[in-house]
Amino acid sequence: MKILAQKLDKYLLVPFFLFAFFLPFHLPASNIFLALSIIIIFYKVDTDFFFNTNFFLTSTSILFVAYLIGVIYSENVNKGLIFLGRISTFLIIPLALGFRSKLNIKKIQNTLLLGLTIGLILTCLYLLLNVLFNYTKSGDFTLRALFSYRYTTQKFVLPLHDSHPTYLGFYILTNSAMLEFSNFKLKKRLKTVFYIVTIISLIFLNSRVIFISGLIYFIFYFFIKLKNKRQKIVFFVSLVTAVIGTIYLLKDTYFVKKWERGVVWDLSKNIGNSNTTKKLISDSRMARWQVALSEILKEPIFGHGTGSEILTLKRGYLENNLIFSYEKKYNAHNQYLNYLIELGIFGLSVFMFFLIFNCYEAIKPSCYKQLLLIIFIICISMTENLLVRNMGITFFAMFFNINKAVIYNEKRPYISKT
Repeated sequence: MKILAQKLDKYLLVPFFLFAFFLPFHLPASNIFLALSIIIIFYKVDTDFFFNTNFFLTSTSILFVAYLIGVIYSENVNKGLIFLGRISTFLIIPLALGFRSKLNIKKIQNTLLLGLTIGLILTCLYLLLNVLFNYTKSGDFTLRALFSYRYTTQKFVLPLHDSHPTYLGFYILTNSAMLEFSNFKLKKRLKTVFYIVTIISLIFLNSRVIFISGLIYFIFYFFIKLKNKRQKIVFFVSLVTAVIGTIYLLKDTYFVKKWERGVVWDLSKNIGNSNTTKKLISDSRMARWQVALSEILKEPIFGHGTGSEILTLKRGYLENNLIFSYEKKYNAHNQYLNYLIELGIFGLSVFMFFLIFNCYEAIKPSCYKQLLLIIFIICISMTENLLVRNMGITFFAMFFNINKAVIYNEKRPYISKT
């Protein structure tokens, strides 16, 4: 019976694998297996129903509760309730993991990592082959053509239909951090393939905030992972050579132009004019952030309520003649501003407490993967509403809370290790 039970437990890990596997390229399928995974966690709760309150109260549940309070005074309660449904995993997953479980949470963590690794390899291969096919079909075989807007950033992930360069880059960085700072053993060939296809894909994604997050990751890796002087010299020289070589080869392409012109344009007040190319007409982030700040000052303490960001910003866009942003219904492109708009200083304080507490909790060698995940969130939240879209919500809800559960299991075995 014991052997049979162990075999059944292996099959119970399949939905976790498939959730992570489908996450990069097919969100609806990923959501189905996420639901099955949550059901399995509840199904395997130990019969003594021991619940770890400390784990639960410092998990993503506090973010859900903050938004729940915001629904009470929201300008549009229906939109607030819809958003609560979207972030329900912020509450449900830590609630399930808060109970002592008969499942091996460490195995779940490794299964998620394996699923995401294989999913990212296949996703990146598919996107790169798509670029190769269209590039050879075009007849223009110059580097300038290959690294033009036609094949990079949003156009690179366009075949996935519901994806975004920043989110895919976020998955790649988190996956790498978990591979490097855990005991999970991945076959060398598979790991080599992962790094080759994802590094090339990161170049085509050309997301500035992902490159900045990646630089922080490399610095962290340099000082923490590399133990001897020779390793550090080889790593540093290789990295610098690769960066300088890439910039030199791509200096006349959209890839570099996005950095040279795009950063300055985005951090200046630009309304209804061209960005990196004449075809791209938009409003800069700075222009939108200024509108967001003016709306925040109208309700600074508790904000305009959950689900009110777009409605609030649209009023501001119209008043300030940001017609492009109004028509596109752009959000603030900043997670911190999202909290201030919807939940005011109260909401931002909850979010900052969540980040700071969990950073402090993860400052030890066995938890560096969790620390890096939070650092990525801190960085990417400066330019994206990372935790309001499904592709960010489900990924963070599962991976963050599983990592946190493993940390608490090391502190106190409230979750079964058998």
